[in-house]
Amino acid sequence: MNDDQSNQNVNSGQQQRQLIQQQQQFQSSVGEMRSASPTGRFFDPYAAPPGLYDEIRDASGQLRPQWSGIDQALGSLSPEVFQRRLTQIRRFMHQNGIVFSSYGDPNDRKNHLQLDPIPQLIDAATWETISAGLQQRAQVYNLLLEDIYGPQKLLTGGVIPPNVIYNHPYFDPSFEDVKPAGDRHLHFYAAELVRSPAGKWWVVADRSDAPGGSGFALENRLAISRTFSNVFRDANAHRLAGYFIQMKDFLNSLGTTNRSAPHVVMLTAGTGSASYFEDAYLSQYLNITLVESPDLTVRKNRVMMKTLGGLIPIDVIYRRQHCVGFDPLEQGTTGPGIAGILQVARSGNVAISNPIGSGLVESPIFMTFLPRICQALLGTELKLPGVGAWWGGDESSLKLIRDRIDELELVAAYRTRTQYGSRIKADNNTDNLSRAEKLALLDKAPHLWCGKERILRSSSSVWTDGALTPEYLSLRTYLVANSHKTNRRAGDTDSDTSPDEYTVMPGG
Repeated sequence: MNDDQSNQNVNSGQQQRQLIQQQQQFQSSVGEMRSASPTGRFFDPYAAPPGLYDEIRDASGQLRPQWSGIDQALGSLSPEVFQRRLTQIRRFMHQNGIVFSSYGDPNDRKNHLQLDPIPQLIDAATWETISAGLQQRAQVYNLLLEDIYGPQKLLTGGVIPPNVIYNHPYFDPSFEDVKPAGDRHLHFYAAELVRSPAGKWWVVADRSDAPGGSGFALENRLAISRTFSNVFRDANAHRLAGYFIQMKDFLNSLGTTNRSAPHVVMLTAGTGSASYFEDAYLSQYLNITLVESPDLTVRKNRVMMKTLGGLIPIDVIYRRQHCVGFDPLEQGTTGPGIAGILQVARSGNVAISNPIGSGLVESPIFMTFLPRICQALLGTELKLPGVGAWWGGDESSLKLIRDRIDELELVAAYRTRTQYGSRIKADNNTDNLSRAEKLALLDKAPHLWCGKERILRSSSSVWTDGALTPEYLSLRTYLVANSHKTNRRAGDTDSDTSPDEYTVMPGG
C-alpha cells in the first residue's frame, strides 16, 4: 500500500523456499548431540543452522560474546548434575500447576508448560534499542485510540481511510463518551517479535486488549533463577520485580472514589479460559482479589463485589477478560458479563484497565498504516517497524497481494474473538487453502484481508532429549503505563516521544 512498506520486504518467496529446504536438510542431519563437552564448553556440540540469524553463534561460527559466561558455567556441570537440575525444573513446574489450555476452550485438556533450561540472552545495547521501539509503539497506539474515540483527525486528514474504522467489528461509537482511566487509552501492551535472517528485529503482532503471558514469564524466570542461581547471577540479568511493582503502582493510581487505598480487583474470564492459571498466579503475586463476572454487580451506579458479608464497592478493575461480552446490557451479548458497568465507567465511579475498546488496534490492518500514523502523531519514523503488510482494500496493494499470493501470508484484516476466549475464527485461517481459494477470498471481499511478509525467524538452542538442537525463536514482550503521564495529546508533532510513559518488562 505504501512505498515505505515496500522497503520492509525481508526475503523473496524463492529465497524463503530455499532456506526452508536447507533447514529440512540440516535438521535431518543433526542427529543426537552430546549432553556435555569434554572441553568444558557447553555449546561446543551446538551447530548453527544455515541461512538464518543464529542467536548463539555468529556467521563465522563463533560464540556470540554474551553467551561466554553461560557457556563456561553450564559446561562446568557434570551430566548428572545438569540432569538433576532439569528434574528440579520439571518438579517446580508440575507442583505449581503451570498449565495452559489452548484458545480458552473449557473442554480442552490442560497441558503443563515445557520450560527449556537454556535461557535466551539479549545483550544490553540490543535490548535498549528494542525497548525504545516498544515504548514508541505503545505511545503511537495510545494516541491512535485517543484519536479514534475522539477528534478522528487521522480520518479527516486522510491518514486512515474512514471505512477502516467503521467496518471494524469491534468499533463502538458508544465508547467515545467513556473517559479512559488515568486519561490514557492504553495501559497494558504486548508485542510479538522475531529476528530476520538479516539480524533485524520485527514486530509481527500487537496485543492491546487484555495481553497475557507476563505471569508465565515471571514464573519461568523464578524457576530458572532458583535452579541455576549461580549462572543466573553471573549473567547480570535484569530483574522482573520492578515491572510488577510498576504494574501494581499504576493500578493503584487509577483509584477514583478512594485514591488513598483503592480496592483493586483482577477480572478473569474464568476457570475455562486459557489464561486462568496466569490470572490466579498474578493476583496472588500482586495481592489483588481475583474475581469473575458473576462476582460483580452494579448498584446505585457503583460496581460492587459480592461477599458473604455483603456488597463491597470496587474502585479499579484490572481487566483480563476480553472486551467481547463485557457489558451485555450495552453490547447486546449473552452469557457472563457485568450489566451496566460501562455507565458506571462513564460516571467515573470505576476505573477499567485496559480501558474498554483498546483491543480495536490489535487487528493486522493497523500494521499496514502504522508508519504513516507514527509520522502523523509523533512526527518521526517507527523505531521498531512491523513486517511488511498490505491491505486488500487499497487498489494498488490488492494488486501486489494478488501478484505475490504464493509468497505472502493472507490474514484477516480484523482480529476477532469468541465471547468466552481468545480463539480466532476458523474462517480466518488460510494456511491450508489453495492459491485459487485465496484469490477467491480476495475477489469476494478484498477489504477483509491483508497480505503479510513471511519471515524466517532466527534460531536458538533448546534442550531436547539430552541434546542441544536449534529451533526457531519468537519473543513476546510486555509494557505497562507509568503512574504519571505527560500532557502530550494526539496531533502534537513534537519529536520528543516521552519514553518514560511506559515501562518495558526486561524479559519475555
